[in-house]
Amino acid sequence: MKEKLKISKLVQEREIGKMLKEKIIFISVLFLLFVQFLFAENVMIEVSVDKRDIVLGNSIKLMVEIDSRIANDYELPKMPDFIVEQKKGYLKNGKQTYVYMLSPKTAGYFTIPEIKILDNVSKPIDIRVKEPDDYRMGKIKYTEGNSGIFTKARTDVTSVYVNQQLIYTLEFYTKFDLASNPNYTLPMFQDFWKSKPKIKSGYRLINGENYFTFSVSAQLYPMKEGKIVIDPAFVSAISLEGGKQVKRNLKTSSVEVKVYPLPETGKPDNFSGAVGRYKISSYVDKHTFMIKEPINLYVAITGDGNINSVVEPEIDLNEDIQKYATTYKVKDDGWQSTKTFKYVLLPLIEGQKIIPEITFSYFSPDSKNYVTIKTRKIDINIKNTEYIKKNNGNITFGDDENIEQSQKQNSKEISEIETNIKLKNYNFYFLNNKILLLCILAPFLILMILSLIYRLRIIYINKDKIKLNKQNSYMQSVKYLKEAEEYISKNDQDNFYYAINLSVRLYLQSKINMDYVNMLKCDLKASLKKNKIDENIIIDIEKILTDCELFMFSSIKSTTDYIKQTYSNVKCVFEKLDKAYEKNIN
Repeated sequence: MKEKLKISKLVQEREIGKMLKEKIIFISVLFLLFVQFLFAENVMIEVSVDKRDIVLGNSIKLMVEIDSRIANDYELPKMPDFIVEQKKGYLKNGKQTYVYMLSPKTAGYFTIPEIKILDNVSKPIDIRVKEPDDYRMGKIKYTEGNSGIFTKARTDVTSVYVNQQLIYTLEFYTKFDLASNPNYTLPMFQDFWKSKPKIKSGYRLINGENYFTFSVSAQLYPMKEGKIVIDPAFVSAISLEGGKQVKRNLKTSSVEVKVYPLPETGKPDNFSGAVGRYKISSYVDKHTFMIKEPINLYVAITGDGNINSVVEPEIDLNEDIQKYATTYKVKDDGWQSTKTFKYVLLPLIEGQKIIPEITFSYFSPDSKNYVTIKTRKIDINIKNTEYIKKNNGNITFGDDENIEQSQKQNSKEISEIETNIKLKNYNFYFLNNKILLLCILAPFLILMILSLIYRLRIIYINKDKIKLNKQNSYMQSVKYLKEAEEYISKNDQDNFYYAINLSVRLYLQSKINMDYVNMLKCDLKASLKKNKIDENIIIDIEKILTDCELFMFSSIKSTTDYIKQTYSNVKCVFEKLDKAYEKNIN
């Protein structure tokens, strides 16, 4: 009897422990959900870049993520300082994502503007573009080369249509040995879409002498009509001549291309801008499907033109088949590319169905006419059987009667399970122990109250957008000023003046709430005068910003003492600004 009581007591204690554990987990989950609700921000637009500080000639990867509910109203704002190339777009986890490659046209400070969709606004992103060190302020003197070492640039054609492919090639020749591989800088290719450059090297016999050759080729697609001049390219190499190392700085001549407009006569309605030679094909992964079983339809478009201008072809489906999401991928096969679209279709009615022809139109430079190509019709068979996915992940097909029998069998198996040990319900034990209950709930209640207070404070701050913008600008200004102080000890001139420039502009922005970060110096000066800032302070600010531009974008080096003096001047200007701002308010 005692042994039975002992076992009963052990079982009771075990069940109490299990019950407490379940209650604690339940309360914790509720708390986490509550906190998540308080702090959740419905972010509809997210914009990001892979880098904010680049050298002229490189590119930036821009990613825009938009909630699919507002994606139809999206339009990328104009960015005149960049050549924009869309790489891909896809739908994932309820968000439409677009990826772009941005190539800056010149060195300087630029801003990727905010994106506005309805009441949703993204944050602007500041970008700094630096010139390569060797090419600042005309530091290098270029030569055309000589018979022993020279470079040239050319295109495979001199006249094309808008968006027609042409191949630009930079070639370097030398009969001397090289101490290292040559360095090159391609033109910016303004007004062109461009592909990733392809590099190759080898040897070539010229006038009976063996020359080492190095070439860089890129596919270009003009974006506007008229005469376009491609700037010179630059090549630097160290050759071994007469037992000495000689540094050669070479440049090519500019290249001129004539671009013709596309004719308006005969332009098809589904023409999206593709120019070149293309072919289209389509296929499905199988030809027999069940009702509501997804059909994967693939449409591949291959050509030597600008694959980025190829958009999703439309499919004229009847009501028996519904079209859902479409994705695509691009494969580069050298001088031609393939863009494959994957359509997800859903059959709703049984019977023999036809996926109709899919048309695609392009302009052919060879025939100087528009061409429309199409796929073949695809026959599919839809069976009168429901497409079912069981909980264990195995896919089966069946009708309503089979499903009902399966459910009855499962219920019968569950009802046959018997419990040999009947235990007491200890729910009331947990609720009746007030001290234990209070100890568990008190920390959660305190955190919930603090979280609620914090959330209400954020809501209050967000109501005053101007005040919020000023606070953010001030915090960023202080951050850049601290970074500038760190760069003094590192003797990092470029980053010091970069941080000082942003710190001063953001500090002004925190006082007057104007976009001083992207404002020209002359406009900034006029704005400060309009806001009744003392003339001496304006002169100090103008000098600091002038120094920043001089030392960031030239080969001139500043001394450590001058950098320290600039830092002290900035702090002094901030103090004067604070006093002037308080005076204006009063």
